[in-house]
Amino acid sequence: MKLKNICKIIVLVCLIQEFPAAQNYLEREDIWVRGTMSDMTLDQKIGQLFMVRTYSKGNMEEERIISEFITNYHIGGVCFFQGSPLYQVNLVNKYQQLSKIPLFVGIDGEFGLGMRFPGQTISFPKQLMLGAIKDDKLIYEMGTEIARQCKKTGININFAPSVDINNNQKNKVIYDRSFGECPENVMSKGYMYMKAMEDEGILSCVKHFPGHGDTDVDSHIELPILTQSLPMLEMNAFYPFRRLASQGAGGMMVGHLHVPSIDDRTNRPTTLSEKVIKNILRKDMGYKGLIFTDAMDMKGVTKYFPNGIAEAEAFMAGNDVILLPQNLYKAISSIKEYINSGKISIQRLNESVERILRTKYKLGLQVTPFHHPEGLSVFLNRNKALALKQKLTEAALTLVSDEDHIIPVKKTDEVHFATLSINVVKKTTFQRRVDDYISPRHYQLMPHQLNTNASQLIQTLSCFDVVLVSIHSSGRLNDFSKNLSDDLVKFLLELDSKTTVVISLFGSPYLLKNLTGLNNILLCYNNDKITQDIAAQSIFGANDITGELPVSVSEKWMVGYGLP
Repeated sequence: MKLKNICKIIVLVCLIQEFPAAQNYLEREDIWVRGTMSDMTLDQKIGQLFMVRTYSKGNMEEERIISEFITNYHIGGVCFFQGSPLYQVNLVNKYQQLSKIPLFVGIDGEFGLGMRFPGQTISFPKQLMLGAIKDDKLIYEMGTEIARQCKKTGININFAPSVDINNNQKNKVIYDRSFGECPENVMSKGYMYMKAMEDEGILSCVKHFPGHGDTDVDSHIELPILTQSLPMLEMNAFYPFRRLASQGAGGMMVGHLHVPSIDDRTNRPTTLSEKVIKNILRKDMGYKGLIFTDAMDMKGVTKYFPNGIAEAEAFMAGNDVILLPQNLYKAISSIKEYINSGKISIQRLNESVERILRTKYKLGLQVTPFHHPEGLSVFLNRNKALALKQKLTEAALTLVSDEDHIIPVKKTDEVHFATLSINVVKKTTFQRRVDDYISPRHYQLMPHQLNTNASQLIQTLSCFDVVLVSIHSSGRLNDFSKNLSDDLVKFLLELDSKTTVVISLFGSPYLLKNLTGLNNILLCYNNDKITQDIAAQSIFGANDITGELPVSVSEKWMVGYGLP
């Protein structure tokens, strides 16, 4: 009894000590936010609503313009695209010094900083490949590493994750940016990615509400129309957003979509719809965080609303932060006109500015940050991050067919092997790793060679007992990104009828629909060197193959399918 009482006293003392600390933090936040707002002019408040596009390529004229946006128009932040990580750090330090209120610094780094700095840092697997992983703790590890790399380069917002449900094979914009078609899987992995970044002090931005997965129109070039009823949206597209809204998502991005079942005004994007943002996201879902527009220079909105008016309508609809206005001057002027005319109240403006400032305080932006560039390249490419990418890749590989019970492949003196890499002109990483296990003959084939070499190649390869075929998609349009040619499929089927063929598909799971007649297939998703290396190792049993399809590709291979 005495021990229980002692435990209660200890717990009570801890709570008493902790409460003032929490209370003091909230008081300090409140003092900074209210003090900052009390000193702000109308122009400064309007400026806080905007994040503008910028690069780190050494363009002096662009840097002059961004500096002017900061000093004269009081913008709330910048969003970096391509350039150099080192140059970006120096620019961030420069821009932060210029800004009276520290800036949001964002990046669209869905699969890490390599998305914007290819070849200069690690690119993690894209979300569709991650959707094949069973262990969601690996997604948390990835989110943690991406967040740490963001902090090292001066970034405090990563516009990720995408929690769009990809249930349309013709989708042109989401495609491999989605975790897949299962709402629960999308939500769970989106949560782990989001939570990891938030835990590291990086603002996440869940996107693209109300869901950009079930459309075949790219909102960068046109306004997509979602034809689903509201109950259908609730069952599918809304599900991850509703769950993550209640689990502390720091930011939420609204996409440029037209949803007649919610707002039937002609060509009214969801970014400009009060019914979507205020009624559903804020009121119905109870979302308390920052609401961002998708890029306002996309044709999904600019095609139907002129510069300036689009941004004013977006703010009036309930967005807090206006991303990438096409013309900052017109956007600011239009919002000011809406305020002066009474369309937008000062109270409405203050609500968003307060949310922005409170978020900045939580990110440590009550003081001007400085980021040290020393050792940046080494940090961004450290072995720990590379090892994590390897773990993610191993966990994602999916065995979709093993009719001949050949995987893992076992070396014997009686079996003669060959490899055939398709869509390459020289020996691949996959083939080089195979050399560590067996001594095969290696061949390469470009698709256009099928017209002249197919029969001869089949005759040559049929002399071998096992042919390890690797299909390499570069991801470029019409380069095995969405389809395999009939000639190639015919070639593979004929080869498979004459010898044992094991396919390693370094491309989209949707390509599987062309390969249902083949017996042994390992889906590898990505075509980079690490994936090729690990795939070859896995075929020979070095790693367990545990991935599951993140999307359905045929009646034979449905979402969640994967051989143990």
